[in-house]
Amino acid sequence: ALMLALTILIATSRDRGALGWAAAGGLAAIAWMQRSNLILWLPLFAFWVARGKDGTRRLAWFSVAGILCAAPAALYNLGWYGSVSPPTASWNLAHHTVVDTPPWLHYRVFEPWETLTGHAPALVRKFTRYLWLQLTGLPGWWQMTLIFPAAAAGAWLIRSKKTAARDWVLLMGLMLGLQLLAFSFLRFETLGPWVGGRYYL
Repeated sequence: ALMLALTILIATSRDRGALGWAAAGGLAAIAWMQRSNLILWLPLFAFWVARGKDGTRRLAWFSVAGILCAAPAALYNLGWYGSVSPPTASWNLAHHTVVDTPPWLHYRVFEPWETLTGHAPALVRKFTRYLWLQLTGLPGWWQMTLIFPAAAAGAWLIRSKKTAARDWVLLMGLMLGLQLLAFSFLRFETLGPWVGGRYYL
């Protein structure tokens, strides 16, 4: 519900006032606190908010409100983890790259730079394998196999219409593609032939 409200606020109007864009920034912060994966989409959201006339003003309201709302959680994380988010990305990047056992059970955190510089060939192999698994598992994501054809048909039908709905579909498609690529470096998990995409929002 948070992501639905946030993406609708970002994609459906350029004329919203300052409070509307501040509300969108606050929702982004709340969604990040709910699941830190959202940090992956923040650059895309910032680009989307800043498009068009008065983009700098919209981005300022969005960013300031988001930072203020997220600050308590970010400070809490800094105290416990030494970073604004828990080290889940570091753990998942190292899994099946640096070690095959769960990295979160090891005595230390494998830093991303260590994984990228010391284990690049293994990371490329992992990305290739996971990307294939992600793509072949696409119809079963979120257990919405039967709904996917209707969603694809709807996106196709509005492709040439300059409407808020088309902007929203485009934003959601970019979010999905970005997360698919990022998670191919990180993690793939399925809970059976009809239960896939557990980590996709």
